[in-house]
Amino acid sequence: MILTDSQFIIWEAKWRRALNELRDKYQGGANAGFTVAQLAGDPPLDNPARQARLFPREVLTGIKNAARKAMVQIPLTGVTENIYTGIKQGPSESFTSFINRLTQAVDRQISDDGVKPHLLRCLAFANANAECKCIISAMPGQPSMAEMIEACSKAIASLGVPQEIKTDNGPTYTGKVLDKFLKRELKWVTARHVKPYRVQTQADANPKIREKEVGTQT
Repeated sequence: MILTDSQFIIWEAKWRRALNELRDKYQGGANAGFTVAQLAGDPPLDNPARQARLFPREVLTGIKNAARKAMVQIPLTGVTENIYTGIKQGPSESFTSFINRLTQAVDRQISDDGVKPHLLRCLAFANANAECKCIISAMPGQPSMAEMIEACSKAIASLGVPQEIKTDNGPTYTGKVLDKFLKRELKWVTARHVKPYRVQTQADANPKIREKEVGTQT
């Protein structure tokens, strides 16, 4: 990846911030004596051979990981990125493509690595399209990200792209087709966890219409 001048300035600032966090982590241990300037390779410690001799392997790994962490947080040039909570799966988009976009946005916008896994798992379900959300809902317990990706990918591979039927949310599978897949392919899914597909009528939406219909039938 080739950085522009402005991107390099942002990267270096984020990298040194990550190195400072690394230094704080080392406090009270064998590597507590290293400064941020040393970890960053500032002169006179700007020779790779000297760095390799001075730093233990775990410190070199920490420096490398800090640089990678700063790299993924650099904003893309000429691209206005939506806030990570606004990243949603398209009606015909694969779940893996959606997760890739979501992960990249979270990596760039969230610096706390501790909250990322839980945040990604929550948003992966909350912002999934109707079909993937139905599949994930049918899985018992709290499925991992890997399990969600596997289940949704298997569904797309088996069913193909969503059928073009007229709905407000775009292309979708018919309830019978999706339910058949859930019963046949997902061995960990029991049918009672899946709500049957049902079209909302005007009577459902308007209680007054329902009352009139009941009165007419009696």
